[in-house]
Amino acid sequence: MSDTDFAPVSDRVSILARRFPHRVALADRTATVTYAELEQRVDRLAGTLSGAGVGPATMVAVVLERGLPLVTAALATWRSGGVLLPLDPASPPSWNQAVATAADATVVVSTSALHRAPGVRQVDPTRPGPTPPGALPATVDPTGLAYVIPTAGTTGTPKLVMIGHDAVANLLAAQRRWFGELGDDARVLLHSGPAADGWIFELLLGLGAACPLEVADPESLVGAPLVRLLAERAVTHAVLPAAVLDTLPEDDLPRLRTVLSVGSALSPATARRWVDRCELVNGYGPTEATVASTLHRVTRADTTGEHVPVGRPIAGYDVLVVDPDGQVVADGRPGELVIVGVGVARGYLDAPDLTAERFRMLDGHRSYRTGDRARRDADGTVHLLGRLDTQVKVRGFRVEPAGVEAALRRLPGVRSAAVSPVPADADPVSLVAHVVPAPGYRPSGTALRAALARAVPAHLVPDVVVVVDALPLTAAGKVDRRQLAVPARPRPPHTPTERAITAIVEELVGVDGVGLDDDLTDVGWHSLLTTQVAFRIERRLGIRLTIEEIVRAGTVGRIAAVAGGRTPDAR
Repeated sequence: MSDTDFAPVSDRVSILARRFPHRVALADRTATVTYAELEQRVDRLAGTLSGAGVGPATMVAVVLERGLPLVTAALATWRSGGVLLPLDPASPPSWNQAVATAADATVVVSTSALHRAPGVRQVDPTRPGPTPPGALPATVDPTGLAYVIPTAGTTGTPKLVMIGHDAVANLLAAQRRWFGELGDDARVLLHSGPAADGWIFELLLGLGAACPLEVADPESLVGAPLVRLLAERAVTHAVLPAAVLDTLPEDDLPRLRTVLSVGSALSPATARRWVDRCELVNGYGPTEATVASTLHRVTRADTTGEHVPVGRPIAGYDVLVVDPDGQVVADGRPGELVIVGVGVARGYLDAPDLTAERFRMLDGHRSYRTGDRARRDADGTVHLLGRLDTQVKVRGFRVEPAGVEAALRRLPGVRSAAVSPVPADADPVSLVAHVVPAPGYRPSGTALRAALARAVPAHLVPDVVVVVDALPLTAAGKVDRRQLAVPARPRPPHTPTERAITAIVEELVGVDGVGLDDDLTDVGWHSLLTTQVAFRIERRLGIRLTIEEIVRAGTVGRIAAVAGGRTPDAR
């Protein structure tokens, strides 16, 4: 995009206010705001920000919930020349203050003084002041920063990603080119929270189509409440992470035309549930590449493999797959995914070493090494294959947790799964899986381990599987692995009899780690296996147990207790 083609996003609101003054711009359960009213609010708040000292390159921390105040504050920040730093009011105030200080914010837009850092001036967006004459800049510099957004860091402090105005304007133009006209009846859901960049994609999609943004209230972000909201508000376009899609019941949503899945990997199982209900779009784009850099319309054929493609680059982007030396690999070969183009971030704020590690100029364009493993088809379609930096060794084998998650999701009745490496006593790590089953199906963790053991090598079977109702999600709609509790391990055998019978059961069902309290019916038990257990106990221990005694005991621990009361020559 050349400078002559550049148009700041805040100008889009002015254009829509002139063309469609009475058209609804935002709506929630309590109120609606037209484009003319939004333009007035943006102008007033921009004037207040200018009066508070905001000008070109001034960092403005915005600590507001999703909805009208957040949208107004973002647009007003850009109109006044400032740089947006969106923060989540649900985060601890000390965290927000530390991030604002690290970003050198001089103004905070918030309705609460709790999130103001020392020496930072606060502006209440619900009470903007008068606009000083001539306070607003005439133009927005396309080479300047539009927003800085925190993303996860390896040290416990966030990296601050710097996104330019040209990248934001490019995304708006690329959306309009890719999706086309959404239609006069289009309604876009504003679902993503303020701390994630997904809401910027949603905002631009709504502005590009000149349609209402329907704001999701905090009680309707997942599950049945979200389905009711989609139906009641007649939402036609929704951007929802795959982890959120997994929570939605299969209710009829005749008005919902397009679902865009971004932020987390879309599994073939989830795609199968949605591909025939609406236009399902799978997207990919790290925070460092302005929300989305590739898109793909999912077909039924895409749901039969191990991965759903994330598609080809949208306008303003290119993607490469490179080897460890940075050389482009042949189509179809795996490597690290590199994103190139105007949408790539300027780097990490005040972190030159981290920036140099991930960002560089490539043929005159900014590029970003994603750390994602991928392959590219001859037509440019990208397939994500997991992360390059999450491989762990389990019992001497290299294991990719994302691959174990995919294997679990392929089991009948499994809706979603999260696999995490955790420290173990004997090995460097072990794998713990948290699994969400389909409605009406409630398997035990041992049953799922046994089922998986019948489908993959033993080193790919998690040491513990925990069945949960839902996976905890972050504000970005991704699985919040910090909230996944590490469960107590199954009670192991201690006596020689317990160890011997445990070994027999594990041999027969093909899974390690059977606990003393595991119900044998959960590990694929049937009459033939019961007969085999009885036979092997008698052969190895010299103890005869009847089929009825084994069935009645039901667990390894109780079988061992019965056996322990017998002498080897007992009959």
